[in-house]
Amino acid sequence: MKEKPGKKAEAPKDDALFRSKNTVLDKITGTAEKRLAALKRAREMTEPDMNRWVQIGPTVIPNGQTYSDKRVNVTGRITDIVIHPNDPRTIYVGAAQGGIWKTTDGGDHWNPTSDNALSLAVGALAIDARNPQVLYVGTGEGNFAGDSQYGIGVLKSTDGGGSWNLKGEGTFKNSRFCRLCINQSTPSTVFAATTSSESPNVASGIYRSTDAGENWVRMENGLPPISSTGATDIVLDPNNSDTAYAAFWGEGIFKTTNANAANPSWSKLIQGLPSGNLTRIVIGISYSSPNTVYALMADDNYQINMFYQTNNAGNTWSQIQLNADLGQQGFYDINMAVHPQNENIVYLSGISLWKAIRNTGTNNWNFSDIGKEFHPDNHAFAFDTANPETIYAGSDGGIYKSTDGGNNWDDGINKGLCITQFEFMEQDPNGLRIIAGTQDNGTERYDGNPIWYHADDGDGGYVCIDPDQSQNVWHTYYSLSPVFSSQGGDFGTWQDLSSSIQGDTSNFYPPMTLDKTNSNNIAIGGQILYLDHSKGMGGWSDRINLNLPQNDLISAINFVNTNLIYVGTNRGHVYCVTRSGNNWTVHAIDSSPFPTDRWIWDIGTLPGDDKKIIVVLSGFNTAHVFRGEVSSGNNSATWTDISGTGNGRLPDIPGECVVIDENNASTIYVGTDLGVFRTVDSGKNWIWFSEGLPNCQVYDMRLNDSKGLLRAATHGRGMWERKVKNI
Repeated sequence: MKEKPGKKAEAPKDDALFRSKNTVLDKITGTAEKRLAALKRAREMTEPDMNRWVQIGPTVIPNGQTYSDKRVNVTGRITDIVIHPNDPRTIYVGAAQGGIWKTTDGGDHWNPTSDNALSLAVGALAIDARNPQVLYVGTGEGNFAGDSQYGIGVLKSTDGGGSWNLKGEGTFKNSRFCRLCINQSTPSTVFAATTSSESPNVASGIYRSTDAGENWVRMENGLPPISSTGATDIVLDPNNSDTAYAAFWGEGIFKTTNANAANPSWSKLIQGLPSGNLTRIVIGISYSSPNTVYALMADDNYQINMFYQTNNAGNTWSQIQLNADLGQQGFYDINMAVHPQNENIVYLSGISLWKAIRNTGTNNWNFSDIGKEFHPDNHAFAFDTANPETIYAGSDGGIYKSTDGGNNWDDGINKGLCITQFEFMEQDPNGLRIIAGTQDNGTERYDGNPIWYHADDGDGGYVCIDPDQSQNVWHTYYSLSPVFSSQGGDFGTWQDLSSSIQGDTSNFYPPMTLDKTNSNNIAIGGQILYLDHSKGMGGWSDRINLNLPQNDLISAINFVNTNLIYVGTNRGHVYCVTRSGNNWTVHAIDSSPFPTDRWIWDIGTLPGDDKKIIVVLSGFNTAHVFRGEVSSGNNSATWTDISGTGNGRLPDIPGECVVIDENNASTIYVGTDLGVFRTVDSGKNWIWFSEGLPNCQVYDMRLNDSKGLLRAATHGRGMWERKVKNI
């Protein structure tokens, strides 16, 4: 069947729930000790090199999407915002996997402060109001999406973000921080609301430090056990630091009136609150009337549909009819803030940002959607410390500012934050152009300017560029959603190619690639392998069943030539797919010592010998790079671990992508959760090849041979390049 010619593609809205259920866990969870050990090992493997990695953006992506007709600047996912208490032009933001950024001029210029910190996955920020040079950062993002990475402890700065030191490493392994809260009467006392990404949970609940973050103790007297999912919020009474409220996932709200005691006692608040059918909960307390506390809750289906208020410090609660559509992503985007000077104004963060105002005469609440004009999926909110009508919102698209309580928004502050979470990339082999997919910020194009071009909306997944006609480009959103542009990816020129495969089973980002010898041929993988011989416009006529086991899906494809394809899966299976005439034959070629049950992220072939392949795997407790030598009959392979030996062995860290030098097969680059590694002796010895690169995940890479440049797409710190050849 032919795709309808000229059918314009429509970008689907981000589906964070699907993403959370359909993303490889060992890419975002794991053993913190192993990551720290791997990072320490990697830093011992560096060799001097004149060249360093250089950022090529995006500093900003104009014309990003909103849920209105307005187009705005986008950068990447903001997870928290704090404002300097005495100088509101000094602002700190935390990014999902982009670390902590600081501005001292109200957002005209931003600088990264934590690129070399042990973790760039930020869940929560807190600033000491008495000594604003002191900041705490909870690593591990508490937003529970498929790419919300685990943390390794609390980062503390005593010089305004100039340097960071890790605290609580032994306590918060694999934690995710939902909130940090400083006792402003006694700033050495800090509270944390955390969940754990390890089962059984090892660091979930409310924790307290009484020595400025050096040591942390879990609060247990009256609170849910450590086996619970964990705590999702904590607030302190601004007038009485002995009073605190904590929220626990699916459990409810708890209160203590002796928060500074040696062993605070907590009690569950029940009068007027729901006893079940709830998941994530956030709390807001009024600074002008601290007995007024609000709770916003999501139900078992993650619909944010419960809004409660107490005016007597939690003794009794009343439900407020929530006439606002906050969305069904309560595990992911939910937050709340009470106007510091008016307890009758509350800001509610969901997919959009809503403003709730109580009419004190009628006791009726009015809800208005004030977030339609900036990028959706809200996670963070802050008031200007000098003027509470100036507010800041942090979303998947970055940071936005309003100076009139949310009536109008400015995206000018959302520039200079290189925090884009790239997924996959492709480049024009003969020029500078790059096209890459991003998490919820669309598909973007680089034309040599750090201000990137917004090519398409939605989530951006795999991309392809015709090496012979670079105006022909393809990309995917999520699921089996290929689209095509014959105009270089210009916005609005994309043609939908998915009608005959849409809805079939696949990973969230199914792999898609071109035949290296004939760009009319294109492949995309789900439960089966789909091929099309007319640039994707022929209805995907070849459908090759690999007979994959249950829950096993195609995760990597190398379309070597018209008669040969290599396929990897998310359960560690490798297939050689060959064609004779019009018939395709599938050969399973994975065998010992190739590991099982590991996600295969990339497959490369050695130049000049398509019977030798390099496979990169994710996970821990395994080797991560293997060479397979395929038999002449294509029905088996001999596998060799080429992760190195002795001091030249790769650390135990998930691998994401591989690049092989086309002119020197012994030179191989691998992108990992800890940056880039290189071997020049076919895998016997590796070095950490990350000088100048932030401590971030590298999801994809390409070698621009004509320019001598290696390009790296990071998931949280944008795109980078490094000179590797003198051209």
